[in-house]
Amino acid sequence: MEPQNVGAPSVAFDLDAFTLLVLREGGKASQLDGATIQRLQAEHLRYLFGLQAAGHLLAAGAVAEKPDGESLTGLGFFSTESLDEVRRLAEGDPAVEAGLDAAEVVRFVCPKGAISFQGGSR
Repeated sequence: MEPQNVGAPSVAFDLDAFTLLVLREGGKASQLDGATIQRLQAEHLRYLFGLQAAGHLLAAGAVAEKPDGESLTGLGFFSTESLDEVRRLAEGDPAVEAGLDAAEVVRFVCPKGAISFQGGSR
């Protein structure tokens, strides 16, 4: 059976919709040496700070602890609603380009006003 894209749930209250970047361990992460990983992580942070300064990225962070076998490494909330635009921005991340991280982009909805971002547009 094909998964269905049902969109936002039908609820009796207003919703906020965000474009969420989900970062997971990339396919080449296990092949990279420690110095390369440190360099890519520094470049990744500079890239994210640039996206935030340009007004694209509302907030991002790393997963502090993860169970063994879990590949989730970080999340980012974007101001743009375009999934394609966030995919394009994610593909420009040096850590994604090098295969340290792999990017997924999804739509995230929650009750209106439940999440706010300091200095962000919401």
